[in-house]
Amino acid sequence: CDRWLSMTSSSLHPCTHLRRFNMHGWHPNEALSTDENYLDMMMLITRNSTCRQGCMGCVLVDTSRLTSNEQIVSRSLEHASSLEESPNDYQKSMYNAVIGAATNTPLFSDFDSDVHAEIGALGVAACKGNQTEACTAYITMPPCKRCFAALFVSGVKRIVTLQPSHDSIMSVARKHGIEMVDASKMISKEEQQLRISKIIRDSGGDKDLSLLSDITEHRKRKREEKLLRKEKAMLKNKKGPITEC
Repeated sequence: CDRWLSMTSSSLHPCTHLRRFNMHGWHPNEALSTDENYLDMMMLITRNSTCRQGCMGCVLVDTSRLTSNEQIVSRSLEHASSLEESPNDYQKSMYNAVIGAATNTPLFSDFDSDVHAEIGALGVAACKGNQTEACTAYITMPPCKRCFAALFVSGVKRIVTLQPSHDSIMSVARKHGIEMVDASKMISKEEQQLRISKIIRDSGGDKDLSLLSDITEHRKRKREEKLLRKEKAMLKNKKGPITEC
């Protein structure tokens, strides 16, 4: 567990689970909803991923640890309202509710997504002795079937992603009382990207934005090379050109 938890290093962030990541000086913004803040946290964590197949992040939150005021107000994306407590108390409450966080991580090679973010976050929670029953998972993309299964058996009851989940997963989630939230219907992706980019630039993290651009270009080239190989194979077999799905 100690080896897993210390795979990356960072300054002493007030939230112990975030010390492994470069958060660019980010702190929860009391003007945003709870979901928006955790989605921003998750996106900043996601940017720490070195996997070239795709960057993923996951934050597990025990909502029972949030202050009673937040629970009463229900600061959801649909009903965001002002806080009656100081920003410092709000931030402490938000940090205290985080029970696990991770990016997708290489294990068998340098850049492959061998350990998915959801599994990593559940592993961190387990190493720290945090119970995951009835917690919320904030994830960059909808979980694959295996990660969803892991979240299910861990007792996760709410999953918030930036894109809609597959119908097969939605069906199983409804059957077992797991709330699947498509945040793209409730927040502006463009506004979130502007917030995140501003945070990174204000912290002097322009190099990180450049690195992310390089990784994106690498993925694009890989997709183009893969399509070209398929086209050549189809032509060789005289089956005609193909189109990418």
